[in-house]
Amino acid sequence: MGFNWKTNFRWHSPFLQTCLCSLCLGLTAGIYVALSSLGAGGGRAESQHMIDIAQSCLDGAAVLTGLFTGVLLNKMGPAFCTAVGALGYPFYVGGYWYFGENGRLAFPIAGATILGLTCTLIEGSVGYVAMCYAEERHKGMYVGIMQVVLYCCSFIASSIPLGIDAGNPDADSVPTAVYGTFVALMACAVVMGSFVLPPEKVQRDDGTTIAKIPDMTFKEAIIGAAKCFADWRLILLVPAMMSTEIHLVYLGVVNGWHNNSRARALNGFIALLISIPVNVFLSWLLDNKRWNRKARGYAGTIFVGIFLISSFIAEVVRVRDWDRNATPLSEDWNNSSFGGELILFIIAWNSSGLVLNLVTWYLGAMSNDPVICAHYSGLSRCLLGVGQGMMFGIDASGVAFVGEAGAMLALFTSSIIGLLLFTYYCMEETRYFKEDHVIVPIYAREHRAGSIVDPEAAPSENEKVPASKEANASETAISDSI
Repeated sequence: MGFNWKTNFRWHSPFLQTCLCSLCLGLTAGIYVALSSLGAGGGRAESQHMIDIAQSCLDGAAVLTGLFTGVLLNKMGPAFCTAVGALGYPFYVGGYWYFGENGRLAFPIAGATILGLTCTLIEGSVGYVAMCYAEERHKGMYVGIMQVVLYCCSFIASSIPLGIDAGNPDADSVPTAVYGTFVALMACAVVMGSFVLPPEKVQRDDGTTIAKIPDMTFKEAIIGAAKCFADWRLILLVPAMMSTEIHLVYLGVVNGWHNNSRARALNGFIALLISIPVNVFLSWLLDNKRWNRKARGYAGTIFVGIFLISSFIAEVVRVRDWDRNATPLSEDWNNSSFGGELILFIIAWNSSGLVLNLVTWYLGAMSNDPVICAHYSGLSRCLLGVGQGMMFGIDASGVAFVGEAGAMLALFTSSIIGLLLFTYYCMEETRYFKEDHVIVPIYAREHRAGSIVDPEAAPSENEKVPASKEANASETAISDSI
């Protein structure tokens, strides 16, 4: 049985809850992405010093809170984390707005620090929902929803400054009206986030719920997080988790140094437009019913890896003679070289962004248990801050553009290698019947039992933890069905 669009438009459906949570992220982090694509966080190229300081504060705070995001998700739930996580974004954008008007560092640094303390909560919550609310056969689609909704919001947000500056080649900053609009949209996400349902209240299309979450103390939640982080398989995913948003640093800085405001806005606008069908295609690869899960992992990773590594090899060649200490070029879209550079920007930006899709899908392949997925999602956001903070540190130290592009190429290459090694050594066909908290969907139970199953009947104890040979047989049956 495939995905039923009609029955999934219910308030308690995993699909609708994923869309709601993703929309909250789109109205916050999606706007952040749009600002980053404008160059130097949306400011002028000479504002880069302020951006480096503010982002270092943001990433430092995010690393600390990311370690405890899973604990808070398990104790407080996704609604609390989504709403509180959204609170930091209006302060962040307001800081850049203030800097553009007054040129003072205090507010943008404070806003970035507040965002660092909160952003991992909403980002972790969305990753958590995408990983554990989806059935295994639809995880690629749910990860795609997370990104497509985010990029749709970014696309709309990036169209605002493009429309304002399209007829003004001398524009060098984001207009005040844009900042005001962005802050208002981010405030809406705070309210919407409070309506996200926990997994025990979400009901699949077949009538089953997601899981039965046990009550736990903060001490038990912290111990559970430590056990999850001790899983050696995560080592193979660390480079990829660090790489999920580093492109926003480098491409934003280079875009700001090389192009004027309207050229930067056009770059971001077209890259975001292209990102939507690209994300849909990757989702199709990761959910392709013709292949087993290991084959889907190879296909998705190789697809992203080819474009990602090729684009940054080209990027190293492109910037090898650029002097970042010289006067910024601020070139316009009328220049003869703009077309080729636009294509390279689109490929590099989109292939870099797909690393987050792969990371979320791989983590979702490791577990269906919401308790464990919460910790995985928090860890991925923690390491996102480590990677982004590292890149901002490299940028702040004044390393030549070619050195910065080379560091990006090295980290992305190690990410793809790690994902491929994980696929070969660690990828399981299914995690159903192996985790106590998870309520197995009907399609998986039917294929295991070879008969129709009552939706109200819970799996027996030996269904939850089968013998290894029996589990392998069920994996094969589920693979054949999806």
